[in-house]
Amino acid sequence: MRAIGIAILAVLFAVAATSFYRAASEPTGAMSPEDFARSTRLVASDAHEASLFVALLRGDRLTHAFAKTHREKLLESIRDESRSLRDPVPAELRAHAERVRALAAQAENIVADTQPREGDVDALRRYEGELAGIGDELGELAGIGDELGGLGAHP
Repeated sequence: MRAIGIAILAVLFAVAATSFYRAASEPTGAMSPEDFARSTRLVASDAHEASLFVALLRGDRLTHAFAKTHREKLLESIRDESRSLRDPVPAELRAHAERVRALAAQAENIVADTQPREGDVDALRRYEGELAGIGDELGELAGIGDELGGLGAHP
């Protein structure tokens, strides 16, 4: 009797494990407009933060160790959200999603190129402006996701 009970438990466990595996391996579908807006807003925030970071870096107001660590954290944050923005989006967001992905990649490249170096004041000034512009445009694109998701514009 005990052997039959163990066999039944083993079969139930195998069926449950197979069901969980199948559910976990299936694609989750398209990203919702709300998730698109949230991820876009996070990258916009990172771009604005990076712009402020570059301004401080340009003004020589950061230690080398802090600048290096903060730059790495900004890159990590942008890369994490960029990964989530690779998920499929609804048809009405496809063109916007491509633009968001391009802007996120541009922000990532600028931050990756931002190093505390002597004599790069002009480059840092340019980066500061570019990152601020990227942040502004991403903020506008996040609003489109909000509108499509029925959330209205966020401040």
